Amino acid sequence: MEESILKISKKEIVQELKIEISKDFKLETYKLVKKRYLLFNDKPIVKSKINEYLEFISDEFSTKGKYKTIIVVAETNDAFEKKELVYFDNIDTLVVFYLVNSDTGEVYMDDSWTFMLGLNYRKYVRSINKIITGQ
Repeated sequence: MEESILKISKKEIVQELKIEISKDFKLETYKLVKKRYLLFNDKPIVKSKINEYLEFISDEFSTKGKYKTIIVVAETNDAFEKKELVYFDNIDTLVVFYLVNSDTGEVYMDDSWTFMLGLNYRKYVRSINKIITGQ
């Protein structure tokens, strides 16, 4: 039996979710719904540099107090715990990582329900997971 290789297909995700590029930010970001955005990261997320990446996101997505969720879809070569995939910058941005390790076939995601500031992301993370894994 052939082992399936998990790949992130930006085109497939964008088409399946029927989303378009948002004009709210400089970076190429897709608007899911009000206050929720999808960002595809071209480079693998490195666990030891996650704080640097979070600072970058906080700077790039500054909205001066307007709350939002950024779901980051990327590859990684590291292993993550569920609790390491969700961050709040204590200002206005909730960052949720959906990470794929193509080498091991592992998916790292947090599809928890959150009531925080109307920034729930569960539905979107599950939709992305279904597109990537077929489950």
